[in-house]
Amino acid sequence: MAVRRAAPIAARSSPAVRVLAAVPNASVAWYSSAPLDFGATAVAEIEDAEDVVLEPLPLQQGFVDQKPIEDFNLSQESQRNLRKAGVTHLFPVQTQSFDVMMKGSDIMGRSKTGSGKTLAFALPIIETIQANRKNTRNPQALVLLPTRELAQQVHDEVQRVAPQLRTVNVVGGVSYTVQENHLRRGVDILVGTPGRIMDLVEKGSLSLEDVDVAVLDEADMMLKFGFQEAVETILGWVPDGGQTVMWSATFPKWVSTMARKFLKEPVSIDLVGENDNQVPTTVTHKAINAPSRDRIQVLENVLRLHAHDGQTLVFTETKQEADEIANSLPGQDARALHGDLSQGMRTSTMNGFRSGNVKTLVCTDIAARGLDIANVELVVQYRLPSDKESFVHRAGRTGRAGRSGTNIVFFDRNDAGDVLDFERRYKFKFVHAASPRPEQMITGALEDVNKQLTSLPKANAELFDETAQAMIEEQGPGVLSAALALLCGFDAKKLTALSMLTGRYRMQTVEVEGVQGARELNTLLSSFMDDRVDIYPVEGGKLVFDIPQGKLEKLQEHLTAASPGEEVTVTSAVEFPRLLIDRSSRNNNGGGRFNSRGGRNNNSRGYSNNRFGGNKREGGNNWKRNNDRDGGFRRNNNSYDSSFSKGRSSTRSSFGRFSEGGRSNSNKYEDSW
Repeated sequence: MAVRRAAPIAARSSPAVRVLAAVPNASVAWYSSAPLDFGATAVAEIEDAEDVVLEPLPLQQGFVDQKPIEDFNLSQESQRNLRKAGVTHLFPVQTQSFDVMMKGSDIMGRSKTGSGKTLAFALPIIETIQANRKNTRNPQALVLLPTRELAQQVHDEVQRVAPQLRTVNVVGGVSYTVQENHLRRGVDILVGTPGRIMDLVEKGSLSLEDVDVAVLDEADMMLKFGFQEAVETILGWVPDGGQTVMWSATFPKWVSTMARKFLKEPVSIDLVGENDNQVPTTVTHKAINAPSRDRIQVLENVLRLHAHDGQTLVFTETKQEADEIANSLPGQDARALHGDLSQGMRTSTMNGFRSGNVKTLVCTDIAARGLDIANVELVVQYRLPSDKESFVHRAGRTGRAGRSGTNIVFFDRNDAGDVLDFERRYKFKFVHAASPRPEQMITGALEDVNKQLTSLPKANAELFDETAQAMIEEQGPGVLSAALALLCGFDAKKLTALSMLTGRYRMQTVEVEGVQGARELNTLLSSFMDDRVDIYPVEGGKLVFDIPQGKLEKLQEHLTAASPGEEVTVTSAVEFPRLLIDRSSRNNNGGGRFNSRGGRNNNSRGYSNNRFGGNKREGGNNWKRNNDRDGGFRRNNNSYDSSFSKGRSSTRSSFGRFSEGGRSNSNKYEDSW
């Protein structure tokens, strides 16, 4: 058979690339003869490359720029099958690639996660095979994927919209005999993983000599898993003159290198655009300053506030921490999902997630590239990912197929530069959010408690009837309120405030309105607070700073008395439309961990010239005041001085790091509009 041989890269010139990209608010695409810059950069290895169990993404949901299937050159049989599957319109990625694939052009495709890439390549393949049936039992189309669950997902989706074709899935972990029997009966579209496909070809059980279309899906993840040699071998077995398509959410440099080896004058379809914004626009992004020692409690509060009817994915960096988090959330129906679990346990976990019995999955990074579950309303990034692409794929697990979703990132002072880096790279803005407060969580918490109470057997409750009645008669209805507060987890420990600005324990971030500038506010505070505070101006003329927890009412009284005739209000801060980040929290190179050297900065996890003195990590026991910026807050043996000290008047001309008119004493704070 005629075999396509890939020439060495150095011996080949870069192919002419036609660019097809989406134009905002336009119904047509634009073309350019210039090669598309995919923002190539080195990507770190993912620590645990395991498989996950997936659920197919519903085939039709809510994009604005959909077009009816009648507008396309689809056979009547295909249109009937699509309607049966619930598909009446095609998404932008499908509409813009359909004609290009039908012409036989090679494609380098880039699209946002959750945009419908599977049907983008499946529909043209189905139409081509139906129009040009060969007298062969060998596959006419080949689809390569990095994991067996992703392969199963693509197989199932193709089968839903083309039941008349013979689609076979060949992956590891399944008997060779079963798969060989399927192949002997004939196959039109072969879906599988590289390892098993190579094995079957080398055994003589599979021939690729009739393949006209080869698709490499999730191309960057395929190569990240170490399948580069296998992919090159398989594509080398595909006959010369066929069509090759690469789809991925990202195209780093080493994927583009593969494209130059195997694609002929490819059309680059880019629905991400020149602004490199790969994050779905249907996702709201929030960032919470949550030090490691308090992160579990913050997570529990976030789940209570945001996770009600939908599913939640929590992402962390290691399998061990995934287990620890899941075990620390007994009231949240949480389960861990990672590669150390048996296949049976993963299947059981995903079945529970689909049925709603499991509300929260705590996953390692590999799950971010495969989980297609339409009802995921909330993603929590408990730890920031070790490579920048994983941030996109984590966030892309919600807001899929046009639905809305929320992506919440936990960070501390060591992550501050990385959080800003994500904003710059992907052209979006975080909302700076506070750890949820009791009044925000009460509705969700009561719903959880009510479920527990209604599920309690009546006989168990009756054992306490006499005691309960006696307590109500003696203490009144307040005893029931106290019991509900405890059941909801509203005890003193769990309701401790964290500063939005620094993440400090038992510190509350407040907004002041009605004061004419930060200098005036500093004067008003100087006779009331122990030391100067860092004051941030925010939108609407408000000024933001930290006070010890529980002192809001006293501060309101003081400011009211100190400003007769002025309407000064103090409120607890909940959200800011932009991040307030201390530059001293950022890495030394100012670029986050994803700097130009492609790796994590050596100082990205330690303090350097920090405000507390000493080079201690957060959570240590050596926080001591070594300058006048943190007066009153010492940490020795976990004791905190959080009281106001009156009667001391400041003679300083400074009032924190911000001044009126944008002047700054030390220029150490950066805001991110």
